[in-house]
Amino acid sequence: MEMNLDSNQEQVQPEQRRVDALKQCDELITHFKRKAREGKRVFQIFKYSSVVLTIIVTVLSAIQGIQQWIIPVFSGLAVLATTMLSATNAQELWLESRTTQQKLTVERFLFLQDAGEYDKLGGPEKVQRFSERMMQIWSVGHAQWEKTTEDAE
Repeated sequence: MEMNLDSNQEQVQPEQRRVDALKQCDELITHFKRKAREGKRVFQIFKYSSVVLTIIVTVLSAIQGIQQWIIPVFSGLAVLATTMLSATNAQELWLESRTTQQKLTVERFLFLQDAGEYDKLGGPEKVQRFSERMMQIWSVGHAQWEKTTEDAE
């Protein structure tokens, strides 16, 4: 009877490792998807704000009888939005997060389909290789994120 328990435990362990690896991959995909969404939102806020504020300054400049302090205020806000767009590197962060998310999604698909480098690997080796590739993709994505945020400072 003990033999069967040990045999079952050996079979469960590789399956549990597979489940854990897929769960970790899903969490990383969700993380980078959220980061991409945040970066896109910040980029769009600053981009559209700078455009709208520039148009407002142009329109206000053409209006006769407007108080003189209004134009410099809107002009300053337009400059601030444009500066923040450049200083935050929001577009780069958005694109890098999206790229890392896509790479993880592709790797997950290849793993589940036994495609690419996974087609010739057996159970434990396949899970181990998937885990290594997932961490490699995450590490490169994180390093790019750090570099981009440092460039923004």
